Order: sequence, then structure tokens, then C-alpha cells
Amino acid sequence: RRSSDLSDIGAAPTAGSSNIVTTGALNSGSITSGFGSIDNGSSAITTTGVITGGTLEATADTSAGDNAAIGFTSAEGLILTGQGSTSDITVKNDADATVFTVPTGTDDLRFPDDAQIQMGASGDLVMYHNGSNSFIEDNGTGNFLITTNGNNITLMKNQAETMAVFKT
Repeated sequence: RRSSDLSDIGAAPTAGSSNIVTTGALNSGSITSGFGSIDNGSSAITTTGVITGGTLEATADTSAGDNAAIGFTSAEGLILTGQGSTSDITVKNDADATVFTVPTGTDDLRFPDDAQIQMGASGDLVMYHNGSNSFIEDNGTGNFLITTNGNNITLMKNQAETMAVFKT
């Protein structure tokens, strides 16, 4: 046995040692600095506590059925997967308030009432719904332009009744 191996969970490792070898479960205490990587082959590392650290680097895609997973592919970049009963993904701010959600089974984004979508460095264009009314606000210095590749711009009520048609 090498002196850099730790085979007794009660023993203290030497600072900078690179191996931990256990004959039973490592279920209490902590692994602190001085160790290299932990390689457990294809097995999972499971904890009920909080995992803290610098950077989490995902190296594979997520799959359908993953409860809550972070993945990566070179084509898609960062991938978040969730399996909630109401929302698959919920993004919250530091006050624990919901910023937006991805409802379960959809590719929609849902924002709470009064949450704003702001575009431009100073929130020059704002879209939001206050629970009763919907707003699009142009707060910038230039013009508010609506363009189309078609011939007309049509404003409709309930996607069925024409309210106004702007023709070229």
C-alpha cells in the first residue's frame, strides 16, 4: 500500500495526497482541498446535501426522463432539463421570485404578471402584462417601427375579426 492512499476512513490523509481508497461507504465528514479528481468510473455520485464549488462542466446531453439535469452538446450549448408537474424549468431571482418558467411539456416561456421583457441597454423596448392589460412600450430615442415582408399589416381581435389593415 502506498502512503498516499487512505484505506481507513478514520485516518487523516496527508495534505496533497491524490487517492482515497475506502472499503466501505464514505458517508460522513468532507473531502477538502489537496485531492486531485475523484474518478468513480461510470457510477453516480449521490448526495442529499448542497454541492458547492467553482465551475460545473457538463460534458453530455440530457435525456427525456431526467429529473433535473444540466447537459451540453456542441450544437446546442448548455441544456437544462426538468420534469416538474407544472413547469419543467423555473428560473428564480435571488429573492426567490419566479422570473420565468417553461411549462411542462411545452416549448413556451411564461412570465408572471408585471414581469417585463426588456430589450436594449436601458430597457428601450418593454413588453409586459399586468394581469388585466398588455403593453408594448417604446422608451428609446428612435422611432418604433413595425415591418413586414408581406403586403399588409393587419390588427385583429381574437385572430378572427379584422380591426384595421395597413396596406402598402
